[in-house]
Amino acid sequence: MPILNDTTAPEINIPNGAIVQSATIIVTDDSEVKIYLQTNDEEEKEISNNYEVFEGVHTVRVIDASFNEYTITFEVDTTAPEFNYASGTHLGANSEIIVTDKNFDRVEVYVDNVLDTVYTTNTFTITNDATYKMVAYDKAGNSKTIYVAIDTTLPDIVTGVEGTYTNEDVTVKVYDKFLMTVVIDGVTYTRNDFEVGARNEYFSFEKLITEEGTHTVTATDKYGNTTTREFIIDKHAPVYSTLRILGGNLVKENGKNVRYAKVGTEVIVYTTFNEKLAVVPTVTLNGVVSKSSFLAKNGPYIYAAKFVISEEDGLNDGLISVEVTGYADAAGNVGEKLTSENLMAGQDTVIIDKTPVSINVSEGTLGNDPYRKLNVKLFDANEVVSVVINGEKLPHTGKYVDINDGDAYTFVEGPNTIVAKDKAGNVTTKVFIKDTVAPLYSTLRILGGNLHKENGKNVRYAKVGTEVYVYTTFNEKLAVVPTVTLNGVVSK
Repeated sequence: MPILNDTTAPEINIPNGAIVQSATIIVTDDSEVKIYLQTNDEEEKEISNNYEVFEGVHTVRVIDASFNEYTITFEVDTTAPEFNYASGTHLGANSEIIVTDKNFDRVEVYVDNVLDTVYTTNTFTITNDATYKMVAYDKAGNSKTIYVAIDTTLPDIVTGVEGTYTNEDVTVKVYDKFLMTVVIDGVTYTRNDFEVGARNEYFSFEKLITEEGTHTVTATDKYGNTTTREFIIDKHAPVYSTLRILGGNLVKENGKNVRYAKVGTEVIVYTTFNEKLAVVPTVTLNGVVSKSSFLAKNGPYIYAAKFVISEEDGLNDGLISVEVTGYADAAGNVGEKLTSENLMAGQDTVIIDKTPVSINVSEGTLGNDPYRKLNVKLFDANEVVSVVINGEKLPHTGKYVDINDGDAYTFVEGPNTIVAKDKAGNVTTKVFIKDTVAPLYSTLRILGGNLHKENGKNVRYAKVGTEVYVYTTFNEKLAVVPTVTLNGVVSK
């Protein structure tokens, strides 16, 4: 029997490590061979040539007559990849796609049938609104194709309310291609309550809301896109609770509080309301306008308008007259006009007094006494409340104060200082000089003409055209200059 020198191993038609959709085992060799097959975890068995195998991992071991041996492992995979995503053919924003397959290879993503992206990982996210074709492949060549659309469009809620507040009834309108639920103030409406749009392209819903208060509308579509709108219906104008004016010196008159405001005094108009205002009040004080500012919320809402009394502000002396207008809430409801008649009960009366006390010092004989020549008259429309002369306070008060020198007060020789104050705090200071001593001359001289010595004396002769001067000197400056009479001719 001849001895064969055969060192060549048998050949198998399937590459080692291959992953295929189907397989028939074919072995070629110059001698007879034995073929053994182990599938998955099963026991190895002998098979014939041209043996078809199915799903699973297979190990083939071949031995020829010369005991040359060859072993391969391969896999038959006939299962296509699976897609995992939210149910339906439409997905929401940022949808995650997961492909499951033990032999995953890739996913080709087409947008409008044009290849857009190839993913080599089995998990990816798509974000843009579009219709997608996705083809998943495994390494055996199995594939699966799906078509999906991304819907990130939020449901449209139309209320007609600009901002948050309105003073009118509201018709809520909701639109969306895939509208599922509308919730209004806790009440849920579903597709049985919706209208279907043209060509079944969208769903719509309408509801009229008339009740005052806060209303919340939430719309959700099939893919979880949600829109929420909140609005407030307010049909009532803001209501004031108090109107008050403060500022100036407080004086009790006939059991009532009266305030007098002088130049520099801050006069503040306070108005309180039952709600915060969107348009603050305009306050008019004796014809002068100021805007209020929000002061504080302490129970009611408080607004204050400040006026600083000045000479140029246009505010005339007298009782303050107030108007509060133009205020409105966030819904546009305008409040009623308020006037002085709306001032709170017990409100202090406020009077503007820019005019200080008038002080008039006059001279003149009183009665038959030629030495009492000083008289001081004080006047203030809102009364003089304090008179101080040379540091001494007098008891005199009233609209008219009349002080005669030597009666209630004797003025001193020389400077006298009077300080008078009225109810508003206006202060007038006047200084005058009392002078009861007549002026004293020291010299009287006449000069002019040609000088001659006669009997030891100076004699002057004045001809026509000569200037003759009469000089008189006194101990003080005169208010009335002397009248000089020269030989019957008078000159000042």
